[in-house]
Amino acid sequence: MLGIYFNSLGKKKTSVAKVLIKSGKRKIIVNNKNIYIYFKKGTSVEVINEILKEIDYSNLEIIVSVKGGGYMSQAQAVRMAISKCICAYDNKSKNLIRNLALSRFDSRVVERKKIGLVKSRKRKQFSKR
Repeated sequence: MLGIYFNSLGKKKTSVAKVLIKSGKRKIIVNNKNIYIYFKKGTSVEVINEILKEIDYSNLEIIVSVKGGGYMSQAQAVRMAISKCICAYDNKSKNLIRNLALSRFDSRVVERKKIGLVKSRKRKQFSKR
């Protein structure tokens, strides 16, 4: 039996994270792996821990499915989705999460390369002769 659960979606660049929070044991699973196994670098886990150290998740089970992008943008998408779920789960922590600005969408994306240029804005070297 699943019981009461909350789900949410978080995005960062091309990464999309779907999070399901339900009551249960204290564990975080990302793509059917433990969070520390999936995010090998400590900085990615630290990004997610920003939200987790502010709340008490001792009785929560967090299940994450994430696709696209790199590890850092995936971690930021997971953080955003978890913060949205926590707002729905616990109204007391809603103001805290808003003050930390963890549930806001970051609309910055990579600018595309233009025709005739080397990169998106870099031009070819000019030769006078």
